[in-house]
Amino acid sequence: MQSKLLNMINYCIENVPYYRNRKDAYARDFDQLPLLEKADVRQYNQDFITNEVLPGQLIEEHTSGSTGKPLLLYKTKFELLRQEALLYKHRKKFVASIDQMIPIKFFAANFFSEIVCYNNKTINISCLNLEDASLSEYCKVILSLENAWVAGPPSAIYKLAKFMSAKQIIPTSIKYIELVGELVIKNQRELIESVFGCPVRSYYGSREFNCIAYECAHGNLHIANNHVFVEAQQGELVISALDQYTMPFLRYRLGDNGSVHPSDCRCGDQGSMITDLGGRTTDYIYTSKGRVINDIGLYLIILDMNAGFDNAIIQFQIVQYSYNKFLFRLVLADTFNDQMRRLIIAKMDALLGEPTECAFEILDDIVIDRASKKFKYFISELDQNR
Repeated sequence: MQSKLLNMINYCIENVPYYRNRKDAYARDFDQLPLLEKADVRQYNQDFITNEVLPGQLIEEHTSGSTGKPLLLYKTKFELLRQEALLYKHRKKFVASIDQMIPIKFFAANFFSEIVCYNNKTINISCLNLEDASLSEYCKVILSLENAWVAGPPSAIYKLAKFMSAKQIIPTSIKYIELVGELVIKNQRELIESVFGCPVRSYYGSREFNCIAYECAHGNLHIANNHVFVEAQQGELVISALDQYTMPFLRYRLGDNGSVHPSDCRCGDQGSMITDLGGRTTDYIYTSKGRVINDIGLYLIILDMNAGFDNAIIQFQIVQYSYNKFLFRLVLADTFNDQMRRLIIAKMDALLGEPTECAFEILDDIVIDRASKKFKYFISELDQNR
């Protein structure tokens, strides 16, 4: 991998205008190379394209814009096919014939006008339409198939599984589930596994790099070490491309929190592992005493609560309105009692290091945000310009 990384750095200096124009900054030890910001890609967008690709070979893509500002990216058809082949290599570890099955993918893009769309051999279903009428349509599609697999955010697939369970629908056609784009809590995953009765695995990736890590049979996220090099800088993941030459990024601040550790997994995969994967680095909790806390702390509180109360919390979303005022939106498997309320507040006080005021809203469902087209478990309403 070190040789691939060195080769990529040399390629960038020779063939990519952005790096060539900053040759002195990139002709040094790797850990001394500057960190690349999304703002750099936005400002110097065309300069990140290699000179070795003709304009007619470029395929445009956009990031999801979860930070509020989508980025314009370029890849070639060859790169897209190679990246898809990498994903199928991981999927085949669990279902050998998955490449012969029909993929059903949840989408949140505005360019689809129907809730179910057929695109070549892929069936796209909307994760923005998850009311009962839409879920019923999705079930009809699934029941009409013989062999298929599903990819999408855990919150959407969980709602589909919950609907199927309530209606006693048995989706025997689904042979594999791939969870993408969100953290999944234990009882969500357990219901998905129970309803679909097939392997369920998480995939961590981004538009900039596609596959970054994939979950093994033992529940660990292994980095695709031949495709990307991943560092953890002060709790933030920094990614470098190893085989993506059209628009290569070196030491790119992706915007996600996490840690990187050598593999000691029983599965035998030597790829380093990503742990403590959290939300965006922009999703911080701020306190009146000036502390800045990673929102993964909120996720860990919910995990602790579920461990102590038999997975009582099915879904959650937490809103920070001021330094010490929070709203917990909860979907519960059982009733919410005073003991749970007091314990959550105590854990919040401990996390922030000061007293907090926590309100609780018990809901039947928490929907995906239609503006961001993603489910966020933490929302900050604080003034971001403070």
